[in-house]
Amino acid sequence: MSRKDRFKLIPAVYLLLRDKDRVLLLHRANTGYQDGTYSLIAGHLDGDELGTGGVIREAKEEAGITVLAKNLKLVHTAHRLGRNQAGQERIDLFFEATKWEGEIINNEPEKCDDLSWFDVSNLPHQMLPFIWLVIKDIENGGKIETYQLFNENGDFNFEDFKNKVLELAKIQKNVVLILNEPSHNPTGFRMTYEEWVNLLDFFKSIRDTNVIVIRDVAYFEYDDRGEEETKKLRKLLIGMPKNILFMYAFSLSKSLSIYGMRIGAQIAVSSDEEVIQEFKDALPFSCRTTWSNIPKGGMKLFATIMKNPELKANFLKEKQGYMNLLNERANIFLTEAEEENLKVLPYKSGFFVTVPVGETVDKIIEDLESKNIFVIKFDTGIRIGLCSVPKRKIKGLAKKIKDSINKFKN
Repeated sequence: MSRKDRFKLIPAVYLLLRDKDRVLLLHRANTGYQDGTYSLIAGHLDGDELGTGGVIREAKEEAGITVLAKNLKLVHTAHRLGRNQAGQERIDLFFEATKWEGEIINNEPEKCDDLSWFDVSNLPHQMLPFIWLVIKDIENGGKIETYQLFNENGDFNFEDFKNKVLELAKIQKNVVLILNEPSHNPTGFRMTYEEWVNLLDFFKSIRDTNVIVIRDVAYFEYDDRGEEETKKLRKLLIGMPKNILFMYAFSLSKSLSIYGMRIGAQIAVSSDEEVIQEFKDALPFSCRTTWSNIPKGGMKLFATIMKNPELKANFLKEKQGYMNLLNERANIFLTEAEEENLKVLPYKSGFFVTVPVGETVDKIIEDLESKNIFVIKFDTGIRIGLCSVPKRKIKGLAKKIKDSINKFKN
């Protein structure tokens, strides 16, 4: 290829101006490109101009502020194809700044009709899709989006879940969803049959995005949902659209209490044979490169028990005994928690309960440990393992936790 025919990219720079958890966005108007959407302070690089120089210039031109090169940090690079526009491939450089000089003003009202701060966890829906995705990648490391699990009534927060999925579906061809249910860790939450019906109807309404649902059922053996309801739930998967792949993630660590053996299974359900074949073809490669082979002893143990009617019956009987014990422990704790006016997140079944305790969580945990009560810490809550505390020690536990919370109330 001759020098004059060498391929070229169009370089552009973007400024992620941060004020703690807020980012400055401008609303495009009268530009001829994506008007009516929010974007960042941005522009093309001029000739003989460094990326930092371009950002400094655009910040002054669009927002009237001075940003120093020493306060700029390159946080993301994106290569965008031209698609239907020949010669329009672009390289985008995203710089972050938390310090600047001068008052922020809308310096180009003919191109921008709003310049506002937005919380990064609540970005506007009317955004340039790739800008939204880049901000989320920078914020989360491109790994995961979360939603509020409970609504104000303590039910599954379908609206927040739906909105988050639709946000991703607008800008991604594939969306992977992980649901830990039933016997949710760390709350013990379980969705109702009606909530599952609503959820699957919502999945069916998504047309142009592939939805991969991973239902983590690690604790399902200790859920007291009846067999009839379980069958009804499975039947809901019949006839799902081709773009919906539903998977179960199953673990023997909990089911057979063989922690450390690392035995489990992944089960896929689809209405399309090609999708299932693709799943089967992909598994050998992903498994081989991730863990190579799982221990044969655990597989042999599971197969032996499940194939032998007597062993299986003994296993189910023993498991039922553990389920009854868990329920007894949970009933003691939840009853006493209600008597003590101790808030507990919605619990239905499983190993754990979660208690919100507030910002003084570290002090509360330290106080509990002085009483030989050991819990798992969250940002503003604690997890209690019903699976590991005998009934005699469950009694009075709610009061001890409540006393520790009250001790550090403002």
